[in-house]
Amino acid sequence: MIKTEYQRNLPHFHHIGKSFFVTWRLHGSLPKEVIEGFKIERQTALNILKAKKLPPEEEKLAELTIQNHYYVKFDNALDSNESGPHHLKNHDIATLIIDKMKSYDGEYYALEAYCVMSNHVHALFDFSLQLPEQEADFQEENYVQLSKVMNLIKGGTAYAANKILGTQGTFWEHESFDRYIRNEQHYNTVVAYILNNPVKAGICKIWSDYPYSWYKVKVT
Repeated sequence: MIKTEYQRNLPHFHHIGKSFFVTWRLHGSLPKEVIEGFKIERQTALNILKAKKLPPEEEKLAELTIQNHYYVKFDNALDSNESGPHHLKNHDIATLIIDKMKSYDGEYYALEAYCVMSNHVHALFDFSLQLPEQEADFQEENYVQLSKVMNLIKGGTAYAANKILGTQGTFWEHESFDRYIRNEQHYNTVVAYILNNPVKAGICKIWSDYPYSWYKVKVT
């Protein structure tokens, strides 16, 4: 049976056929003490929330707010950190990652948007294309989950990136951060967030000036 939820360091909810906002980063891109501080802060806030014993729907919304707050702090730290590796500034490596994401577009997912920053990547993947028109025709053994796809993307780029750099060793952090898209408003918010990352980081004034950002224009 397909496992739709699991826990490592971050919560993951791999809902079948959903769209996912995913962030992954270079190994060592943030100091361990910074990550641990964020985790402690997040868990403390979640513990306080749990103790309030709110109605389930209210608690779920408040938990989502806490998780989003943690993510924004995490992403801001990546944008401002100058001490860690910034290998993705290398044009050949940035292009390598984009090409790898595009190589699975139309097979495992529809690639909706991406932004390759200097030490991390944002992407929006729509997995609904793996679902048959008739629900009864769905075969879970043929469904490729987000976790497998991320292994393919990260594993498929790590060796090649190290070769470009003339280095060896771990290239990506094992953990990725993902959120499934709840509705159209959430989708639009995520696309805007992805595209505006280089603007927020002070790299450019408008997102379209950044060469490693893209989104799929939807035809209405």
